[in-house]
Amino acid sequence: MSSIIQMISSKHFQVEQLANGVYAVIHRAGGLAVANACIVNLGNQALVFDTLLTPQAAIDLNLAAEALTDQTVTLVVNSHYHSDHTWGNQAFAPDADLISSEGTRRMLISNAIDDYRWYKENLGDHYPGSSMGATVWTAQPRVEIDAVLEKSFTQGIQEALPRLRFRHPNLTFEKSLTLHGSDRTVQLISFNGGHTLSDAVLWIPDERILAAGDLLYTGAHPYQLEADPRQTINVLDQIAALEPKFIIPGHGPVGTSRDLLIMQGYLTAMISKAEELARREQPLAAARRAKIPAAYQVWQLGSNYTASLRRMVLQVARENGLELVTPTQDVLDHIVI
Repeated sequence: MSSIIQMISSKHFQVEQLANGVYAVIHRAGGLAVANACIVNLGNQALVFDTLLTPQAAIDLNLAAEALTDQTVTLVVNSHYHSDHTWGNQAFAPDADLISSEGTRRMLISNAIDDYRWYKENLGDHYPGSSMGATVWTAQPRVEIDAVLEKSFTQGIQEALPRLRFRHPNLTFEKSLTLHGSDRTVQLISFNGGHTLSDAVLWIPDERILAAGDLLYTGAHPYQLEADPRQTINVLDQIAALEPKFIIPGHGPVGTSRDLLIMQGYLTAMISKAEELARREQPLAAARRAKIPAAYQVWQLGSNYTASLRRMVLQVARENGLELVTPTQDVLDHIVI
């Protein structure tokens, strides 16, 4: 392990070196990072992929990047618009270029601002629950999640709100963008509908390392309220075609190509379950009672499973011309990472 890594100390994350000049930044339990990030030394420039939940955690991320690359971060990338991947943007120098897909920039200007306003109005010390990450459709009480992440997110939002300053990307791309450094070249690739309407990954071809954002979770149930799991499976196929050696997920420990297959199996099982439940009486109630498959019961963010399954049941019902009578918030009031 690099001696510099050993000297980096943050209560928010830990750093893992995956190759010379390539580092995974992994959320530390109890910290305010909540999501993961990636640091890459391009040779003549330093790049950070995703900026964590809070400006506080992102300050540590910026310091870590400067220590590991021995230069100021000049390139910052947002994989998608969710707060746990973007609220640290302000911690980087104003002259650092902030990059995203065009779709992500649009959602940062619209959806993300709506989230911020909701947090500002509703998530105070008196509020017992939390909402994490995506567009808030309703101010209904939230479903509780893993206790440690719940505390981290709630505390992170409350500490970030008073000092939060939005930074929107000044550079955007549609499908892909190649960045050529003096030591290595990296590629940003955008996908539609795999997690949100627009998600980008960071691909480092020489080392075959990929930072996936929330297109992949490892050891955790994915958030699927803004995506069709069938499209997510297709996106994961495209990522697998790159044959990555290491994958930095949006949440969870560093993974490999095997984790793509595990996630595809998980989503395939969810689709099958949703198709089965859609044929029952009161299918949404049945989905609420459905147990997490045994293979995934140890994963974090278990309440994501129920919420995503119910969303998929609604979609299957619509596709088959079935009308399910249910309040919209009955499915969509579960907003998590």
